[in-house]
Amino acid sequence: MNKALPEIDQSGYKVSFDTKKGSSFLCCTYSCIGVFSGIGLACLPCFPSFAKWTIESQDCTVDEKRIHFKVGWFNKEDKLIPLDRIQDVNIIQGFTHRMFGVSQIDIQTAGNSGQNSTGAEASLIAPIDPHVVRREIMERRDKLVLGGALSGVDFVQTTTSQPLPLSMDIVQELKEIK
Repeated sequence: MNKALPEIDQSGYKVSFDTKKGSSFLCCTYSCIGVFSGIGLACLPCFPSFAKWTIESQDCTVDEKRIHFKVGWFNKEDKLIPLDRIQDVNIIQGFTHRMFGVSQIDIQTAGNSGQNSTGAEASLIAPIDPHVVRREIMERRDKLVLGGALSGVDFVQTTTSQPLPLSMDIVQELKEIK
């Protein structure tokens, strides 16, 4: 079982993937899609290899300014995602994910073209510790965008009983902008 801790070196935070569980998950997914589409019976013996190659082809490093994401053994993708464009990092664990003990991380960005089915800029399948990966990405993003002022702080939403006063100059300027 591939349970090594994620590496951290001078170039950034290196995401590690659980190859065994991820390959099992993808093999099951490919098999179900293939069988239900009618082409799966002929290709069924190839699915374990395809799944393993897909998981092993993932490479993701997070540095101080960007995420370097590479994936693919047949159709290759090599993306540099600027941290200041990241809007959200979602951890997905649907029913089949839970059956195989894996998660998927979807990285959402501003101005995303929605290239894959989830609309994510990048999807990491079977990272070893998805919560650590999300924390690393978001802390580095906050440090870059906010200058470290709010890094590591838990946000608490508060409300006031009275609305904040709004000057007429601001109201007039907003009307002109509209």
